[in-house]
Amino acid sequence: MIAADRDLQYEVEQFLFEEADLLDEHRYREWLDLFTDDVRYLVPIRETTTEQPDGVPPADELRVAHINDDKRALQMRLSRLESGLQHSEWPPSRTRRVIGNIRLTASEGDELSVRSNFMLFQSRRETAEFLFVGRRQDRLRRVDGSWRIARRTVLLDHNVLPRSLSIFF
Repeated sequence: MIAADRDLQYEVEQFLFEEADLLDEHRYREWLDLFTDDVRYLVPIRETTTEQPDGVPPADELRVAHINDDKRALQMRLSRLESGLQHSEWPPSRTRRVIGNIRLTASEGDELSVRSNFMLFQSRRETAEFLFVGRRQDRLRRVDGSWRIARRTVLLDHNVLPRSLSIFF
């Protein structure tokens, strides 16, 4: 944990809240602009073992993930969503994200490490509802005076996913 001043804490919280709103409002291109060009977006598969009780292997051992994207891959996902050809998201889901327990955990130069928890409600076609819960570990970088996400690791608390991952966290 770092000793952050209130202004910095507030600034980071508002950035993450705005990001959640962009996703819930399906403003995906604006959301993508919040990422650096060298971003890595990871949703690792968690497997609890004696050596790794939280189910997350060290970063250098990540071999298989639900999602392991760079910015180009995120752009391709968005293009599929916008095309209407991604049947798991047509018509688009209704979503609501709640972001909380935001903690600034480290600072180095123009980058901050930030941890937050989330709950994401997803409603599909009036007949299906899903709840995703987990933690995000972000590395934020200040670029031209604004925060950008340089790395995001999403740690889902699910043993079994309720459906395919067609949304962003």
